[in-house]
Amino acid sequence: MLRTSFLITTSFILVGCDPSDTEDASPVPPTPYIGLFDQGSTAAATLGTHQINPTSSTVTLVTADFDRSTDRIIVSGLAGDIDGSRVNVTLDDGGFITIVDGPTDYVARYTGQPQNGDPFFGVIGVPTVVTDLPSPGTATYTGVASSQIQIIDGSAVYDLTGSTTASVDFDGGDVDVTISSLDGTRMDGVSAPTNVSNVAIVRIEDADLSGNTFSGGNAAFESSQISTALSGTEIVNTSGGLFGPSGDELGGVLLIDDTSGAGTLLIQGTFTAD
Repeated sequence: MLRTSFLITTSFILVGCDPSDTEDASPVPPTPYIGLFDQGSTAAATLGTHQINPTSSTVTLVTADFDRSTDRIIVSGLAGDIDGSRVNVTLDDGGFITIVDGPTDYVARYTGQPQNGDPFFGVIGVPTVVTDLPSPGTATYTGVASSQIQIIDGSAVYDLTGSTTASVDFDGGDVDVTISSLDGTRMDGVSAPTNVSNVAIVRIEDADLSGNTFSGGNAAFESSQISTALSGTEIVNTSGGLFGPSGDELGGVLLIDDTSGAGTLLIQGTFTAD
């Protein structure tokens, strides 16, 4: 649940911008905040997606066009039909996209596997209109089992689910994300997967907030089970945003690549919180 705190001084006046509060007789535009999995609406929407291509180790921020009236969606230039549950997309050129219906209403994790092209994963959602963001102040977001993280340490691959805590400083313009309680499986080479728990804590600190999106930041990694540490020369790619009314929800992707220099770790995944 998002928790927001504000510091208000007498040096300015806050004016409400809720259309329902105005006495203007002009028509009030419809709300842009329709839940991703709403099955009753026929409204079209432009969504925001933060995406990782694990093959090329690239992170991108792109838009998606969602026409609920025709059950059509275009994500990263890939068009397809979305089912009534708003979860499964059958791509026109073959392949699929799966949107995970989780605890948040306006942002969700997704994975994609086109028939021709690289697989990808990320988060997709209804971006907060910049003028609807709370300011000044700070906000805290939490999510249980709301992150999917993969850690590659040499030949060992960890596929993990964890909890997310994030804080946004709207005055300072930065975002901190902590992913912890990471449980899942570990596979080394061709050996069978083994269950693991509380594997690590992954942090992104001081990501740069610009409008309703954030990027960059510094990475920190702690683990009592993985002896490899970040070398200090890792490349950190973070892309995320604020979603829903008043920035009630947060989601994004992270890619920490420490394999090109002195290190051997690769950490990538998605996170959501509200």
